[in-house]
Amino acid sequence: MHIYKTQAAGSYNYGFLTSPAVDIRSNTSYTYEVKAKVGPIDKTQFPDDELKPAAGDEGGYEGNQIAFQLNSKLMSVYVTYGDETKPGYVASHIIDGTGIGPSTENRKPLNTSIDHTYRLIYHSYKDCYDVYVDGDLYFEDIQLINKESGNVAKIGGESWQRCNLYVASVQLGTGDLNTGDKPAIATMDLSSDSHVNGNERTIQVTAQTLNVADGEKISVKFTDEEDEPLLDAVRNDRTRWNRYCRPDHTCYGVDGKIQGYVIACW
Repeated sequence: MHIYKTQAAGSYNYGFLTSPAVDIRSNTSYTYEVKAKVGPIDKTQFPDDELKPAAGDEGGYEGNQIAFQLNSKLMSVYVTYGDETKPGYVASHIIDGTGIGPSTENRKPLNTSIDHTYRLIYHSYKDCYDVYVDGDLYFEDIQLINKESGNVAKIGGESWQRCNLYVASVQLGTGDLNTGDKPAIATMDLSSDSHVNGNERTIQVTAQTLNVADGEKISVKFTDEEDEPLLDAVRNDRTRWNRYCRPDHTCYGVDGKIQGYVIACW
């Protein structure tokens, strides 16, 4: 599929290839994958403007958008043309005050003239997404943008964006298809991060885990402000520990480890 759009203006000129509506479940992670390459746009005939023009005015910039809308929110990534000599870039999205566009900070150079697999992984438990290119993590924990519309895949450009994109394949699946069934800690919280010296106090640690079987051991380490260990707690329960912190120390943090996967909560 070839998507080619050079007409650009402040409004009423968007052009997207969209999928039929998809049944999206709440509290479910999704992986959206598009294999594509970018073609050049004549910048002499169609020069890039720095910003989106005002409504009704002509003009715009190159912005090949690969996106998916789910539950009235948008996750997307932008790519521009480039080759081995002069790379283009891949960038996460932003709201720049006037509309959706590519981030000027969250971008990396890439030879986009050849096929790449762009994978957007939505994590329902923290309501954000990661961007992978050919299996390599490019951007992490990107916030979705509120977008009232149906649950559809959309590839192309906003009214003020030009695109020249060759799409080889589009796929969507439930779950995190990049990490699969690897165990991980989603969240970890402390009931308190300090106490008065000389007073015994219970510090409760609560962890939300992914793909960890009941009875799997999870280790917890309490540390002081110098990251020196105070005591260790291990329990065959994947959700909660109850232990006493020594009264002559202050507990500042906790490290949790699952089969080599480590998360810190401060």
